[in-house]
Amino acid sequence: MHDFRALLGDIKIAMLTTTNDVGALHSRPIATSQFGTEGDLYFFARNSSALASDIRANAHVNLSYVATDGMRFASVSAVAAMVDDRETAKTIWGPWCAEWFPRGLDDPEILLVRVRVATVEYWDSPLNPVARLVEFRQLSVAP
Repeated sequence: MHDFRALLGDIKIAMLTTTNDVGALHSRPIATSQFGTEGDLYFFARNSSALASDIRANAHVNLSYVATDGMRFASVSAVAAMVDDRETAKTIWGPWCAEWFPRGLDDPEILLVRVRVATVEYWDSPLNPVARLVEFRQLSVAP
């Protein structure tokens, strides 16, 4: 998991892809709020959101990360769950959260999306943009 954290570095936004109850894929940008002690990732979501509904229908998700320099990419296969964990929510709450949840942590709609990482595939391009060779690596992450 250390390599995965190092790879992501300053990448804060992922595209989270879920499958809804009729099998359609849906991707949306989401801010990575926290790495848990077990290597889990956490995101804030509304209980009544399409995201929450999708995860309840099919817990298998994918996260796609792209570095702002366009040189690092990661695809994360995982299993997600909607959790009501107020203690973890308190530790990862930041000022940016108020934009999405103006009622704060007291909002009964707030839940966490806990993402248990199964595998990480990543590509690391060399610094020379002319070569643009992409090295593929796959990490297995123990649950």
